[in-house]
Amino acid sequence: MIFRVNVTIEHYGDWSIITKNFEGINVYAKYFYPYKERGYSLEVIKVESNKNNEVKEFIKKFNKLNNILKVLDINKINNSHYEIIFLGKYDEMLKYIFLENNNAILKNSIVKNGLKTFSLYFILTNKSQLNEIYNILKDKGKLIDFNVERIDNYRQSGIFDDNYVNLTPTERLIIEFAYEKGFFDTPRQIGLDEIARKFELSKTTVNFHIRSAIKKILRSYLSSVNEQKISK
Repeated sequence: MIFRVNVTIEHYGDWSIITKNFEGINVYAKYFYPYKERGYSLEVIKVESNKNNEVKEFIKKFNKLNNILKVLDINKINNSHYEIIFLGKYDEMLKYIFLENNNAILKNSIVKNGLKTFSLYFILTNKSQLNEIYNILKDKGKLIDFNVERIDNYRQSGIFDDNYVNLTPTERLIIEFAYEKGFFDTPRQIGLDEIARKFELSKTTVNFHIRSAIKKILRSYLSSVNEQKISK
């Protein structure tokens, strides 16, 4: 089953809290890459404001926040738009609660007025698997919204058809095997190690193929939904 999940949270102790003091500031996640074994995540964010000099003031404070390990670069797009490249503490990044073990695709992430908002898609066997994420988030901050919507018509849309989704043969084999063996169950019935041994690939490669397949499935579904809306 595919679920659309929207989350809004005030993340305690996080850099996002300071946006409370900058009412014109909007922050958008552009790129991120985890280095879990090193304890940090490489992040690229876009910061914008409709108020003069507000972004500059925000950046001055951003540099000094506890969960920001190092600001690598700041690119000025124009007076009201900047791009910040930084290293953040991996364990304090909420996005990895969704992404690390839950077969999720992060559609977008926005920070404003002290709140983080995430829009995500999950492929799960049942809705109850989201309960663990909900409980973890409640420990991380003040949970304002946790809206879950089940998408029911993806099978009728032909979303799992090879010609429709354009999965590679390897992606098709791996994701079908993973699904059948309980990789998407909670608790998991099979892990990346076992799938990697089955296909004689590294865990990293298997994880790449699974995430690539999920992304293609969701992209195909969203495209079909948009086409249906237009036709109406």
